[in-house]
Amino acid sequence: MRTLVLGDIHGHSAWRSIVNNEEYDNVVFLGDYLDAFNVTPENIADNLLDIIKFKEKMGDKCRLCYGNHDHSYWNSERCSGYNWHGRHMYMPLLEDMFKENMLDLIYIQDDIIFSHAGVSDYWLKKVTMLDDVREVNFDSVTLDSLNWNMLTGYDGYGNTISQSPIWIRPQSLLKSKVDGYRQIVGHTNMGTPVDEQGLYFNDLLPDYYIVVEDGNIGFVKNKFK
Repeated sequence: MRTLVLGDIHGHSAWRSIVNNEEYDNVVFLGDYLDAFNVTPENIADNLLDIIKFKEKMGDKCRLCYGNHDHSYWNSERCSGYNWHGRHMYMPLLEDMFKENMLDLIYIQDDIIFSHAGVSDYWLKKVTMLDDVREVNFDSVTLDSLNWNMLTGYDGYGNTISQSPIWIRPQSLLKSKVDGYRQIVGHTNMGTPVDEQGLYFNDLLPDYYIVVEDGNIGFVKNKFK
């Protein structure tokens, strides 16, 4: 099975040329469909609508992870780039995505966890009070438990092990990994492909994306842009 993994979108359309030219069985989007400083709210909304249509066409072969910038319109948090004008266009789309169960908080394929930012063992066991990462979904986890928190101290960048799968940063994820799993995440742009201790950081569109095939995880330079 060949799975494409696409990093943070933020209104950009690079995903289209990839899915139109690559070979794949499944596609995973890592979230943050909203907010940008160089894309208009109208284009962001149109782009998200196209992603929704792609999801409707692909069904369970397309997974849409939920990001902190998406959460910022659905819940009480506000992220950089939050746009009050765009909110009126984004909210109906998010409502439909939740209503139709299109969004995944995390997605697990074999021993790989896909999420926007990563699942820490601390957040799993101390915040959600769950024992098994496979129990994490929008039925078992409240939206408020996804919010940025100060449970293990203050860090303005959100770099503490208590942060949720839409907020945690790489250094903290490395300190509190869920045993027995590899993870592919977006959220933090590392500039170039980085993998460390079974964690793969994929906020790299439009330059790179990830392909998972036969259990192997590899970064691919985007030649379709």
